[in-house]
Amino acid sequence: MKPVEILQVSYLDDYETLCISFNNSIILNDNTVKNIKMIDSDGTEIPLSYQLVENSMNLVLKPYDTKYILGEQYTLIIDYVQ
Repeated sequence: MKPVEILQVSYLDDYETLCISFNNSIILNDNTVKNIKMIDSDGTEIPLSYQLVENSMNLVLKPYDTKYILGEQYTLIIDYVQ
């Protein structure tokens, strides 16, 4: 089995929803959720909802209980995915 690589990160409908496309199916478990996060410029983690789509090769991320602030800089961190 070849290593999982990110093929593309794109916005979906509204600049609030991101889609991460991988080259293989991934497993959405506690480790995946723990290792994919979004932080703001102060280093505060933004709670996200996670949903696998399209043969488990695309992961949709959306802020869970807040909206992104216009003008704020956010960083997507992906440490490890199975």
